[in-house]
Amino acid sequence: MRSLVLPAWGQYHNRAYGKAAALFAVEGYLIGRILADESRLGRLQRDIDRDQLAHDDAASQRDITAYNGLLTRPSVAGGCSAAVVAYAMLDAYVDAYFVDFDVQFKHDPALQGKPPIPACSWV
Repeated sequence: MRSLVLPAWGQYHNRAYGKAAALFAVEGYLIGRILADESRLGRLQRDIDRDQLAHDDAASQRDITAYNGLLTRPSVAGGCSAAVVAYAMLDAYVDAYFVDFDVQFKHDPALQGKPPIPACSWV
């Protein structure tokens, strides 16, 4: 739930500082991108209104084309932002759930006296 409130908070709480920094940077970039695109859309809308009041059809059409081209970008960045938040929540939950995974199997009585199993099958 921490990652829902602030992306990367769950990773920070789980002491996965590298993941926390990466998620925070990605989410910050996406939020910045959304805000910049929304600001540019507002400027283009004001330009379109000004062009239409001045009866400048060529400039109005140019600004409308730019507006329509930019219109989908905030929704794409918003979708990516939602995906990053969902990943952060799932990753933090899994990391918290398996925090004692190594400890649980390190002292397993059934495995004592047996050679360790190699991590890779070709080793």
